[in-house]
Amino acid sequence: MRELWWHLGSRCLIFEAVYLSLAALGDLRQHAVVFLGCFVLAFIIYLDVVWVIRRSQKRLPAPSRGMLLGIVGAGIVFRMTLAGLTPTLSEDAYRYLWDGRVQQAGINPYRYAPNDEALAHLRTEEWRAINHKDIPTVYPPLTQLAFRLGVWVSPTVLMQKGVFLGCDLAIMGLLVAWAPRWGMPPVLSLIYVWHPLVIVEVAGSGHNDPLGVLWMLLGLGLWVTRRTAAATAAFALAFLSKFTTALLIPFYALRLRRLLPVFIGVVAAGGVWCLGSPHLAGGLGHVSRAWEFNSSLYGVLLGMVGDPLLARALCAGALVGIGLIVSARSDDLIGYTCLMIQSAMLLAPVLEPWYLLWLIPLLCLRFSWMWLWFSGLVMLSYAVLVSYVERGVWEMPMWVKWIEYGPLYAWLLWRAWRHVRPAPSICG
Repeated sequence: MRELWWHLGSRCLIFEAVYLSLAALGDLRQHAVVFLGCFVLAFIIYLDVVWVIRRSQKRLPAPSRGMLLGIVGAGIVFRMTLAGLTPTLSEDAYRYLWDGRVQQAGINPYRYAPNDEALAHLRTEEWRAINHKDIPTVYPPLTQLAFRLGVWVSPTVLMQKGVFLGCDLAIMGLLVAWAPRWGMPPVLSLIYVWHPLVIVEVAGSGHNDPLGVLWMLLGLGLWVTRRTAAATAAFALAFLSKFTTALLIPFYALRLRRLLPVFIGVVAAGGVWCLGSPHLAGGLGHVSRAWEFNSSLYGVLLGMVGDPLLARALCAGALVGIGLIVSARSDDLIGYTCLMIQSAMLLAPVLEPWYLLWLIPLLCLRFSWMWLWFSGLVMLSYAVLVSYVERGVWEMPMWVKWIEYGPLYAWLLWRAWRHVRPAPSICG
């Protein structure tokens, strides 16, 4: 046990040195190459720590409460190191601040795009940093309320980060406290707590996904204790935070039709303000028609059919089909959720690094080395910033996708081959 303490402690010092270096860089976009180098170092150390922790489960007694507190405490220190960093890898936090300020002024944020002259009196210096000013907001109502809460406390970008960092800390606590419900050793919460992507994308960039992830995990925790109605309501609240838990609808449609009205009812009750606005449809329509970044299977389909809408429809149909097939074969909702999120990432037209925030906590419950590896490789997509800063060209280097997706697809093909290959003949 002393060896494990020493190993974790020495890695903590390296992690903190990396995060201090990132904090000192300031504008990570302008230093994309250095940022990626620091992240790769942190992720290699992280993989070493996960390997040691998982190996220790087989040959050492259960870690003490002190070790759990040390793991969580170190995770908090890492986050606080980047919490004061102004977001530069993404401008999303500036949109959060804008939507919150629009609500604080008594205006429905779905009604106007940021560049509409009706909102000109609300513009501040932060308004200049908003991307896609011509598109009305696409964030669901529960997330909008979180934006408003941040503005009510303090109308700053750092407070917007603080709201979702609070959700991130709640996820950490939930993974530790409810680990026995999921049959998971609490120490494996380190997979989420120390993951460099989580720390960079939440503490550094302030992305809003932890709000929806928190509701999703609450739902899964309630589910395993057979409080299915409460779990369904939690999944609906996750949908009202971000639309990811729509992936659960095939499972409910096939196995739990009696609870589907609960999901729909909570969404309808919580989303009247959102769903009643034609501007939400306009914003979502633009995103669903035009956006593509870091895709894999979608990109292949698009090259084959040549029509973005058809390619998107085929990917959506594939997701529904996967959901129906998997839910017909198993009632394991945790495994289903994990598989559907993984499938969505492979079929999505857009895969930003922070989308992995939905998968990483599930890897504490359903571990996979290859998906953990992918959760770090996806950060290489930030290599697009190098050419963007130097030449103003938003273009992903092809080598990035080969490194990012190549090992994952090779592993998936190998698993498929093992599954379908004929059994060896007894006669040899």
